[in-house]
Amino acid sequence: MLALLLSLHALAGPGPVDPVRYKLVNKSSVDLGMGGMGAIELTMSAFVSITLSDSAGGRIAHVVIDSSTFDAGQMAAMMQGQMGDDPKGVSLHAYFVNGKAKSIVPSAQNVQAMQLVSAVQLLLAGTRTSKAGDSWVDSTVADTAVSAMTTRASLVTQWKASPAGAGAVQLDGAVTGTTTFGNGQMQMDMQTTGTSHITTRPGALPSVATSSTTGSGNMNLGGQSMTMKVGTEVSATLIP
Repeated sequence: MLALLLSLHALAGPGPVDPVRYKLVNKSSVDLGMGGMGAIELTMSAFVSITLSDSAGGRIAHVVIDSSTFDAGQMAAMMQGQMGDDPKGVSLHAYFVNGKAKSIVPSAQNVQAMQLVSAVQLLLAGTRTSKAGDSWVDSTVADTAVSAMTTRASLVTQWKASPAGAGAVQLDGAVTGTTTFGNGQMQMDMQTTGTSHITTRPGALPSVATSSTTGSGNMNLGGQSMTMKVGTEVSATLIP
């Protein structure tokens, strides 16, 4: 797939424009309902440089991770060996058509880099050509397998565009999703709902994009089942 993306890039007409910088954040919390333990909070934050270029039938976003931090809170010691190498220098190659990401491929397998995929998808959603009053439904399905963990996420967003002043457009979305995550010994199944908000100009990368979802699910760990509450906050903010 990466070879295909690079080939399409080579066939493109206009070359890439100068990169723009963003701060991407993916924060999640999981409450297992275990007395005294509290919610487990994980935060992936990164500064990235993004270059856009035209390609056959769509566009390519080249997202390079300049620096990042991963905070696992009380789970830091347990997850130290599972989060892998520092993602600095790793890039995500995204091929998208009118705001919809068709594929996002990392330049190297990296667990932390893959935590930024949802923020990149949200950012690219803001490039859709739309005008005030438009509405549409967008659906995505993502399957990933990193460090023996497999994830399948399905997300449906009902978008509506409204005027935001000075030629900008505000995109507001109602989100429903399902996610399964596991490696055999551990399996999680979650259902979520939430909202997404993007301020953008048609065809351009947004100045800001945010998404917040909450939900519940079940986790099976070694044959023991427990109910959990989950929450996720994703944001992408342009750095002037």
